[in-house]
Amino acid sequence: MSQWVDTHSKGFPAGAAMVAYSRVILTAGLLQLAGASDVDIGCTNEDNFATTDGTETFPSGYQDVGVRLRTAMGTAKFIASGAITKDNPIYAAASGKVAASGSVLVGTALEDAADGTVFEGLRISQASNSASAGGTTSSTFEVDTDATTPKIALAGQTGGTGDYTTTLVPEATLSGDNTIIVPEANGDVLAALALAQQFSNKSIVELSEIVAATNVILASESGKTFYLNSATEFVSTLPAPALGLNFTFIVSAAPSGASYTIVTNASANIIKGNVVTSEDAAGDFETSGADTISFVDGQAVAGDMVVVHSDGTNWFAYGRSKVAAGITLTTAS
Repeated sequence: MSQWVDTHSKGFPAGAAMVAYSRVILTAGLLQLAGASDVDIGCTNEDNFATTDGTETFPSGYQDVGVRLRTAMGTAKFIASGAITKDNPIYAAASGKVAASGSVLVGTALEDAADGTVFEGLRISQASNSASAGGTTSSTFEVDTDATTPKIALAGQTGGTGDYTTTLVPEATLSGDNTIIVPEANGDVLAALALAQQFSNKSIVELSEIVAATNVILASESGKTFYLNSATEFVSTLPAPALGLNFTFIVSAAPSGASYTIVTNASANIIKGNVVTSEDAAGDFETSGADTISFVDGQAVAGDMVVVHSDGTNWFAYGRSKVAAGITLTTAS
């Protein structure tokens, strides 16, 4: 039959001899000394011993022991397993004692203590003071589980290896209140980046980069816009073609002294497409396959641009320039 007490202490049958003020747990209904990884139910109020005169009243063969419950108001007494300094946290230790360090938080010391001495301490409700205290280690969890209001959920995965961490990092120096708004849930996806990539100094609306030197482009940068800006012109090398890869190149500083070039990896002749200009709507075109796109020195101007898309075999280019000679599609090798 269930029962309850409206007191600070409650009696339990002991499963072993123990001294007063020992942290204890219940195992199979009997008190045992709590270990360094145990969250105790409280501390014993008195010593207890095995009864051998036939007067024991519990099957354990030990006395009934009063326990000051860990939820009791006020302070409690503990046994130190080593030197403890007042006003510092105390943690669970072996043999029902407490220590100055550990993994299970018990409370705060209200006085100094030496190994084996009894001292006064203040209980604390949580069992950890780590940064993750109050969190969860579940692979799947949901905040607010009712069926009618908004909620936050993390879906679990059963395959693969590794861990998944979502971190929101504020700017280094806040100038005011910041708010992060996630799109409404109509199947929207913020973005999916390759491993080791971050949204550092990048726009969620458009991944962009100002390029001023030789650039070997990665497949994981698909969707990015490259702004070509340098007093010394350079080569940008496309990755191997793969279905869906796409990149945009825009001249932000007109080439002077040499041309900006965009080339295929391994000099493969797989660029097809056309260029339209303000001067000539027919523009230039390439249907056989080129390996180089050039923003031509002395011809290309700021704002000229080329977009390339891959079907997994070729690169298809669409360019726009101010003058007919501003952008060319050629075969260098």
